[in-house]
Amino acid sequence: MATHTANEEPRTEESRISLWRRVRRYAVPASMIETATARRRAGDWAGACSAAHLDHEIDLRSLARTHGHDLATRVRADLRHLAPDLLRWHMPRAAPDGLLRPGTTIALACYDTDGPVTDLANPDRLLFHAPSGKFPNLCGIGAPHMRPARTPRRLAALTAALGGLLLALTSAPAATAGAPAAATPVEANGQLRVCGVELCNERGSAIQLRGMSSHGTQWYPHCLTDGSLDALAHDWNADVLRVSTYVQEGGYETDPRHFTDLAGRLIRQAGERGMYVIVDWHMLHPGDPHANLAAARTFFTEIARRNAGRNNILYEIANEPNGVSWSRIKSYAEQLIPVIRGVDPDAPVLIGTRAWSSLGVSEGADESEVVNNPVRASNIMYTFHFYADSHREEYLATLSRAADRIPVFVTEFGTQNYAGEGANDFAMSQRYLDLMAAKKISWVNWNFSDDHRSGAVFSTGTCNAQGPWAGTASLKPAGVWIRDRIRTPDRFPAV
Repeated sequence: MATHTANEEPRTEESRISLWRRVRRYAVPASMIETATARRRAGDWAGACSAAHLDHEIDLRSLARTHGHDLATRVRADLRHLAPDLLRWHMPRAAPDGLLRPGTTIALACYDTDGPVTDLANPDRLLFHAPSGKFPNLCGIGAPHMRPARTPRRLAALTAALGGLLLALTSAPAATAGAPAAATPVEANGQLRVCGVELCNERGSAIQLRGMSSHGTQWYPHCLTDGSLDALAHDWNADVLRVSTYVQEGGYETDPRHFTDLAGRLIRQAGERGMYVIVDWHMLHPGDPHANLAAARTFFTEIARRNAGRNNILYEIANEPNGVSWSRIKSYAEQLIPVIRGVDPDAPVLIGTRAWSSLGVSEGADESEVVNNPVRASNIMYTFHFYADSHREEYLATLSRAADRIPVFVTEFGTQNYAGEGANDFAMSQRYLDLMAAKKISWVNWNFSDDHRSGAVFSTGTCNAQGPWAGTASLKPAGVWIRDRIRTPDRFPAV
């Protein structure tokens, strides 16, 4: 039976109007347009695709690794301008039902290093495809462009499957079968959860995350840019970014809206790069978390609401309680966790422990107080912090014992003394890393800034100069050491 396309003139004006009303009502409803537009304007291209029911498999991290940061940056910029709801609206459709036509491929953007594309056998192109055949050469005269661009000669394909649309990024010419792109940490593992004493991926397999913590975002926001986060994701190959929102010391309490917005931006930017994010409520002075309970309720409720549907978030609800009992910390956690769970029921919650998150060791206790009196909640982990030059055998032994009894996440550590300064003890630090690798204890290093202390990875002045971010030229010795260890291949279970 012959069919019309919705973009061709149907047999009657009435049938044309009926068809587009059907498309407007069911394929691109007003709610979809509103949500996708809001997310696009916020810079969240992945969220906009989700709102438009386009499931994306775009691996910018792998693209940067294999083809360079310039290409990944340009593709990301184009994706931020993509209006996926309008793309749904304007794709060719078949009458009378308005379904997408299979086998349709449309070039959205073409790239060339030397000017206009002339090599039709191997173009650089950004495609939208409803599969039923091979990718045709579409970058000739009259091919639609999203914007002019000059990139390495690589193919980037956006694929749309009939019905539930699919966006996919590949990195090989259409005529060449290449190796599958490496998945980002979030793509490889999905929604995390706690299983037993381990952190597990969505399939229930134990994993270890490795990454960096920001310094206080009130002091070093200029160290957290698109360029530096590109380097963290693609050059360092980090799995996780810890966003440290100080409560006092010029932080959240001085301007709640600003610091909530800043944390939200960093969550989005990390998510775009396929990294997990620890939302760190960085309470320190006063050491009793109850002092900031009301503010914590407000902050975490807002963060959870803004990021509903994301699967890359962990909530760290008390950085380093100190000068208070474990029962006091436990009481705080049991009041705050239900607030988060009311908005986000799935994300793991990380709970600070007594004595600057040392499991009590720095105040003469040990892990037994947590083991014998755990927080009454599920999908939680307890945090442990150490600084290798100060925290020696007793702390290492405590971490080892605790990891066998309770779920532990090392959300902060350094290779220096407890203040994050002084000489680096790389030998003791390596003993900790070896233990954490053996027991799949996830860890985050302090800190991704150019603070003058030896624990900040960048040389002073790097952030004001805006780089260079990648490589080792701008790194202090501690930065070179920790980058080398984060860059080693992840041992994520195969899908």
